[in-house]
Amino acid sequence: MSDSLLSLSKFELIRRLDAAYERINLTYTERNKVVALAAELALACGLEAGLGRDWLAEEGWQHVVYIDLPVGQVSWHLPNEELFFTRRLPMYRKPYDGHHQVEKYERVLNPGLRISHDETEKVESVSE
Repeated sequence: MSDSLLSLSKFELIRRLDAAYERINLTYTERNKVVALAAELALACGLEAGLGRDWLAEEGWQHVVYIDLPVGQVSWHLPNEELFFTRRLPMYRKPYDGHHQVEKYERVLNPGLRISHDETEKVESVSE
């Protein structure tokens, strides 16, 4: 069924827009759960991670999950209503290092880690 947006009623356009926003919100919620888990796993592996604040961010999005990877810091803002995902994280006190989104995901894809299956040596940095 292919209908032009111009031929839709105002009600139908609003309904479709609401559905699109709902899908976006669900995607952010899923992302935020994974970010909280990644921070907990980082801590379990001996890396530094935690919850910090960005006072310059949009109100309601000032909480930030930080993870210090061997190649640098990565971070994600979380909305106030999803802070309970981070309830087990310690406070993070280091300043934001200025990374941008492209740099963040380059670090995520190449974190400089080698995961060991030996329980005595959980994570080791890979020297470049």
